[in-house]
Amino acid sequence: VSARMGGGEYSPARAEDGSGTTVLRVPTDHATIDAALTALAGDGVVEITDSGRYAETLSVNVTAGGHVVLRAAEQCRPTLILGGEMTISGGADSAFTLEGLLVAGGRLRVAAGAGNKLSRLSIAHATLVPGQALDAFGDPVAPAAASLAVEIADVAVVVDHAIVGALRIHESASVAASAAIVDATATDNMAYAAPDGVAAGGKLSLDACTLIGRLRAAEVGTISNSLLLARQAPADTLPAVHVVRRQIGCVRFSYLPFDALTPRRYRCQPESATGGADLTPRFTSLRYGVAAYCQIARATADEIRRGADDESEMGAFHSLFPAQREANLRIRLREFLRVGLAAGIFYES
Repeated sequence: VSARMGGGEYSPARAEDGSGTTVLRVPTDHATIDAALTALAGDGVVEITDSGRYAETLSVNVTAGGHVVLRAAEQCRPTLILGGEMTISGGADSAFTLEGLLVAGGRLRVAAGAGNKLSRLSIAHATLVPGQALDAFGDPVAPAAASLAVEIADVAVVVDHAIVGALRIHESASVAASAAIVDATATDNMAYAAPDGVAAGGKLSLDACTLIGRLRAAEVGTISNSLLLARQAPADTLPAVHVVRRQIGCVRFSYLPFDALTPRRYRCQPESATGGADLTPRFTSLRYGVAAYCQIARATADEIRRGADDESEMGAFHSLFPAQREANLRIRLREFLRVGLAAGIFYES
């Protein structure tokens, strides 16, 4: 994609490992990820030091108070092809982090069970392929499938600079996403809901995100500078975006359907039912795998391209500040252009 997002061969910002942290490297210390996770015994770091392809079926069990990190080394982008779902469990006050990998072939699942008390789950600078995988034509093999299912309460999920498919989140869990893409592969597929795919999912907060698909949430914290691209499915009786508890939370400087049932809006688009068509965001491509994936097209109205709270564009690429960069370039061109000449900006892609 056009920003440092998802699994990629770049150096993401990350905290240093604490003193005494066990770090096991694949494939130098262990040939497979599964072997490294087993040797780690529920607390520490598994770091993949190449951009290889790993076809495995994984299960992660974090000790009480422990933190397991499965990450790619800097400048590496390993691909994990799951043979089935990847189950994640943990004791009290435990955490799991996935960072830097591209994951395809299955979903991540925090399964229900008396012994599963996982507290935190983080997906940072990683890709959970929307639709689980792509076929030979570049189409999703399972368009309606979820990338992550959280079936237990009180799990705090963080999605940061990541690309993920649909999310299925327990009503008493929560998701906070920033600079991320949540892609259900079609605007009438369910992007966010409870594990059954019908009821409302847990508390949701979005900051500079692009969400493709319908949304059912028990409540929202703050949805800010985001694009919610959703339309009703043929059998729907509720709007495409529906929040149950609307007396708390807010939606600000974002695009979402005008008929959405949400908490109080502030400076959102469209502002009326009649102005919706002209303000619909246009994209270079919404097809995962294309270089310009989720990139807003220049034909999009300025209310979207400059509609964020800092006058940048709404959506996952807000931090690139394309509107400001274009304006600054035009100012400099006028400043140094000879009398009688005119200049324009031509985009390479």
